[in-house]
Amino acid sequence: MAPPAEETARETTEASIEAFGPALTRGDERALSGLFAEDGHWRNLFGLSCGLRLFSGNDVLARELLRSARKVGAEGFRIDAAPLQPRRSIMAGREVVEAIFSFDTTNGPGYGALRPLPAAGGLARAWTISTSLDFDRICDERARRAAPTSQMRDFAAPDWIEQRETSSTYKDREPDVLIVGVGHTGISAAVELKRIGLSALMVDREERIGDNWRLRYRGLKLHNKTPVNHLRYLPFPLTFPDYIPKDQVANWLEHYVDIFDIGFWTRTAFEGASYHEASARWTARITREGTSRAAAQAYRARHFRQRHAEHPAYRRHRQLQRSSAALERLPRGP
Repeated sequence: MAPPAEETARETTEASIEAFGPALTRGDERALSGLFAEDGHWRNLFGLSCGLRLFSGNDVLARELLRSARKVGAEGFRIDAAPLQPRRSIMAGREVVEAIFSFDTTNGPGYGALRPLPAAGGLARAWTISTSLDFDRICDERARRAAPTSQMRDFAAPDWIEQRETSSTYKDREPDVLIVGVGHTGISAAVELKRIGLSALMVDREERIGDNWRLRYRGLKLHNKTPVNHLRYLPFPLTFPDYIPKDQVANWLEHYVDIFDIGFWTRTAFEGASYHEASARWTARITREGTSRAAAQAYRARHFRQRHAEHPAYRRHRQLQRSSAALERLPRGP
């Protein structure tokens, strides 16, 4: 009687990962290369190095795996059946066995996906492997160590709103990351950056957060249903309709930024930025309206993110959209 498919899948993936870990630890490039199919692929998602990289070919990925693993002390590779039981599957037309594995690095815990090709005899060779840092576990641990202290009973100290207003001015410090454009992706990035312990300042030329939706044409709604448009950590309320109107989306973005206490400057124009290799910093030139510093000011940040909405062609598109919306609001003739 043949063993169940689940048992065979588990044995296949466990044998692969048990051979993979020691080969990596020994620095045996030849043995590591032999564990992968000739057309094998490794996708690194900040797992063994800081970057999104794809390596193809068993010799190439074995060399790069060894180089990256040494730098971060990668070890303890083991199959993790909790998120997914090892199973047979079809990927891009090929039969594979797939499983989730865990590992440890000096940067924190990691996880990945392994897909060996079933073999009639001998050790199955892996077709694809991916590695990623487990940011949720890393951030949860940091949050426990750096839980904020309540100042509710210290009546002489600045209260919460005063601390927030002072923090948002960035008078005596510079942000780790400057985010140009306060839309879905900019806000999501700021929340994640704050969660991993980096300060992020969002800037936008509009009057209010959410104006990138609020100022669009009348009657606009999201084209996808509500469940696929949630922002992380705080889903839309059950009272929201299947297709959310633009103004409701705009207001939600404004509330979301307030709830997660993200620093932002509106009515702020981004004038350009330059990168300095020696200091590994960006210098961004921005102009804030409605302040005493109306001229462009220079602000330095380690990282910089710009949305496509700041591209001149997109600005022209937005101007046309607003002109169209203004015409729609004009009184209709008889």
